[in-house]
Amino acid sequence: MENKCEECNKDFNSIEALEQHNRSKHKVVEEPKKESKIKRKHIVYLVLIAIIIVTLVIGYTRSAGPGKYDDFAQCLTDSDAIFYGAFWCPNCVTQKGLFGKSIDNVNYVECSNQDRSQTQICIEKGIQSYPTWIINGSEHIGVLQLQTLSELTKCPINSN
Repeated sequence: MENKCEECNKDFNSIEALEQHNRSKHKVVEEPKKESKIKRKHIVYLVLIAIIIVTLVIGYTRSAGPGKYDDFAQCLTDSDAIFYGAFWCPNCVTQKGLFGKSIDNVNYVECSNQDRSQTQICIEKGIQSYPTWIINGSEHIGVLQLQTLSELTKCPINSN
């Protein structure tokens, strides 16, 4: 087996000597050993697992306990305000987001089936657009700010 440098045509007694020469004279960088690749791969997996765990813990702690507007949302329900929406409607997502987890206390009617056809109750109520609020017998279309809902229902906005 010949141990010759391809760049300067020098002969060497051993492969180790040739490798040392290439590193020092030609700045040849050896490929990382497989062990270090495996270690990096494990580190990446451990970091990803840690991120997932932290995300789950934060999500769980945020979902535990009462919502910020539970009392307000319950007052809306008690005053017979009804929110009609559809799962695929971006404005409905925005409306729900204003309540955070307190949306569970709002009287919400889902108007869309999985095939996006309208449910019978929404057809009977004449709901044409989403979101639609029915408050004191009046129809209000579009995203309503909490302050507007408070004025329409006389429910105070108090955050927990």
